[in-house]
Amino acid sequence: MSDPPTSPDPPDQPDQPDQSGRRTAVLAAARIAPGWSEERFDRITRLAAKLLDVPMAMINLVAEHQWTKAAHGIEGAPTPLRDSICRHAVDSGTALEVADMTQDGRFEGNVFVTRDPHLRFYAARPLAVEGLDVGTLCVMDTAPRELDEDQRAVLDELAAWAEAELNNASLNALVRRVQEQQRLTGLVLTSADEGIVGCDHDGVVVFANPAALALLGRDEGELVGRRLHDVVHPARPDGTPFPTAQCATHRAMTRGEPLTAHETSFVRSDGTWVPIEQTVAPMRDADALVGSVVTFRDVSARTEIARLKAEFVGVVSHELRTPLTSIRGSLALLGAGVMGPLADEQRPLVDMALANVERLGHLVDDILDLERLDAGRLPLRPAAIDAADLVREVVDLLSPAAQAAGVALAAARPLPAGPVTVDAGRLLQALTNLVGNAVKFTEAGGEVTVRVTTDERAVRVHVTDTGRGIPADRLGSVFDRFVHIDGDATRTKGSGLGLSITRGIVERSGGRVEVASELGVGSTFTVELPRRYDEVSGAAAGPAPVTPTADPQGAP
Repeated sequence: MSDPPTSPDPPDQPDQPDQSGRRTAVLAAARIAPGWSEERFDRITRLAAKLLDVPMAMINLVAEHQWTKAAHGIEGAPTPLRDSICRHAVDSGTALEVADMTQDGRFEGNVFVTRDPHLRFYAARPLAVEGLDVGTLCVMDTAPRELDEDQRAVLDELAAWAEAELNNASLNALVRRVQEQQRLTGLVLTSADEGIVGCDHDGVVVFANPAALALLGRDEGELVGRRLHDVVHPARPDGTPFPTAQCATHRAMTRGEPLTAHETSFVRSDGTWVPIEQTVAPMRDADALVGSVVTFRDVSARTEIARLKAEFVGVVSHELRTPLTSIRGSLALLGAGVMGPLADEQRPLVDMALANVERLGHLVDDILDLERLDAGRLPLRPAAIDAADLVREVVDLLSPAAQAAGVALAAARPLPAGPVTVDAGRLLQALTNLVGNAVKFTEAGGEVTVRVTTDERAVRVHVTDTGRGIPADRLGSVFDRFVHIDGDATRTKGSGLGLSITRGIVERSGGRVEVASELGVGSTFTVELPRRYDEVSGAAAGPAPVTPTADPQGAP
């Protein structure tokens, strides 16, 4: 709101042009932060209004202009000196009390008398810093009145308190430092190229920087006060529902769990989807989760490059399938003796060729799965299942290979029920990759254990081995493509794509996969999936409404 219209200077208004500069210098030397709301001053104005039974109380400072340090019952903002009522008390250095301002020639034309808030009563006590009067504690009413002697004494005491606070140089310096830190923090947030969103512990947006608003194509009012999930994930890009329980971003925010370099898509205000890479960092006050910070950036260019690469790889892989099928069939016929018996020295060569064709076929299948995952085209058919049943199936499937390797493979008992809604075949593929890797990297005589744990939110499958472990500097890359856990592809069978596919399947299922490892002790891979609930479970409450703040106005 613009400043109120100005009134002409009263004819008897003191004129001390040199005092403004002195007051400015004194306030700066005392490290008093202009326009910075502080509870220590707000408390004084609240008490003044209550004890003197007036609707309005303020602490104003006067230099080149007047600005408000604290206010109760009225908005405060910078005010030109020609409109300042407090200036009279500051310039005279004495108490000022006017029972009815409409009857006082000095103030009857003042904008705060003739316009809102239509003041009638005004009483002030000057406040000094380093011996120079720089402001007032004032109380006001819209009706004429007078203070009695007890009330004047109370106003004197409260003014002395306010003056003591103003002269507390060490505390003022601390406030200025905090103010400067907050200003710099604000500059960082507004200058950052990445979108930065602050949310409370329920995932409701409380802050969004300009980059976030621009990326999402939204105004601040369209984002602040709403759950981030409801704004950016109202549905999946294919139009299917996207429950909050399956949203990794929302779970990380409401559980206080960090989420690092997670790729997803956010919907813009025009309905288009933008691929983004995001991180979620929890904010804690002591041990209490108070919210989270979500940072994200547009990765459209990178995604397009990956799409073209995946398209190329996909075409090549499809073209490989036909000749591979032909070669596999021909080798099988040779091995079966259809073309005549094989000599003893020929059979090992045919068996070796057939094994490598099978390996190449698995590689092509893996590449095609990754290409479909990247493009969001991997078919998933979610259904209600028990994760414990899949664990038993995986253990039974891989037990022969484990026995051959001299590794003890078992499911921990008892296996609790793990109700989830996933594509059973794809989750079986993911768990088979994890358990197969565990067996592969565990020496003979070692153990691999698969167990299921549950809580009210999630079902977790843990695959623990007593293998060689993973170096700490490689933990961050174990899910990358063509990465071999031991770093030596020549010693390790496999394409190096299994863990990438596992992560893709789990994340497409609304879950996540993590790894913890210690060299020489072993590793544990954990798949976490949203727990399935019956329809009788209650719905979460929506966000509280946001009350807009009033526009600032000038102060008397």
